[in-house]
Amino acid sequence: MRQVGTLLIVMKCRITDDNQRSQARLNKKRTMNKAAAIFSVLVLSASVAFAQDKARAIVEKAIQAKGGEAKVARLRMMSISAEGTADVVPGQTNVPFTIENTWQMPDRYKTSSAFQVSGKKLVQTQVIDGDKGWIQMNGKTQDLPEEAVTEMREQKYAEDLDRLSFLNETGFELAALEPITVAGKLALGVLVKSKGHRDVKLYFDATSGLLVKREHRLLDSLSGKRGFAGNLFQRL
Repeated sequence: MRQVGTLLIVMKCRITDDNQRSQARLNKKRTMNKAAAIFSVLVLSASVAFAQDKARAIVEKAIQAKGGEAKVARLRMMSISAEGTADVVPGQTNVPFTIENTWQMPDRYKTSSAFQVSGKKLVQTQVIDGDKGWIQMNGKTQDLPEEAVTEMREQKYAEDLDRLSFLNETGFELAALEPITVAGKLALGVLVKSKGHRDVKLYFDATSGLLVKREHRLLDSLSGKRGFAGNLFQRL
């Protein structure tokens, strides 16, 4: 009986020892997992910070290419013009068009477009002033619906980023994008995020630093069609 009792005690001690080792291994694993998680967060934070710093450097170079911060700060009015082809009428593709956009800070914006459809020129002008807007088409003028004004304000937001004044303003998040080729030249990209607005991609010439392309989503508030705007900038 004593031998049996001794054997039971030994077995109990071994089980306890195994449990302790198992718990130690589990604690070690948990510690390693926590360390790995912390390391991953640190790496991610460093990557985000690097992307933001790289993006800021690209925009800073672009600001200097435009004459410096003081000149950019004084820029309160801008205009751009474009031409190309679009599918604006069912059954007719590659319709020639021209567009001229003008915006004045803080809340005025006008876009004028002309299309050649079946040999006939159609002219359209849309204007917003604050929270109101109107449209003129072939000499007839009417108020813009609220959703159209909202969409034009979003368009103005995207185009206003061309001024580059957002770099030192609050509410903007920047990230570097993969480089692309624009007109045969390397262009460095910056993704601009701001709460309440759609994302906008800006691309800058890798050598001169000047803005060469803007990309953003848009919505034709009159037709309800969604699209993607890609504006190329040619320095004259």
